[in-house]
Amino acid sequence: MKLYNKHLNSLDELKTEKHALKKQLEKIKSTPIKLELSQFSGNTILGKTVSVINGVLAKKEKLSTTEIIELAIPSVIALASTGKIKRIVRKMAIEFVGGYLKWKMLYGAIRFAQSKLSRKKEA
Repeated sequence: MKLYNKHLNSLDELKTEKHALKKQLEKIKSTPIKLELSQFSGNTILGKTVSVINGVLAKKEKLSTTEIIELAIPSVIALASTGKIKRIVRKMAIEFVGGYLKWKMLYGAIRFAQSKLSRKKEA
């Protein structure tokens, strides 16, 4: 099994490689990531998605489900307007709704069975 693609023949080479990798890691950690949201703004799908993410991150408290849906609807509509993504969004929506209905039916069946069992124990 090959774990590392460089051929190191001695401990000295290993130590120098380790030191170089640590330097590289420190350099990566020290450079700040500059991401301007203005470069993604606009009427594009990416711009709308970034605006949704920015809206979620701007609120520091927990968001309710309806607030998340309100923020996400423009992005979903923008994504749904393209051909391939329209099919993907439709499949995801069907899967989501179907999964929710299955879960609700299972939950209802469990509650029904629990109520029947509790009535038998009482009688």
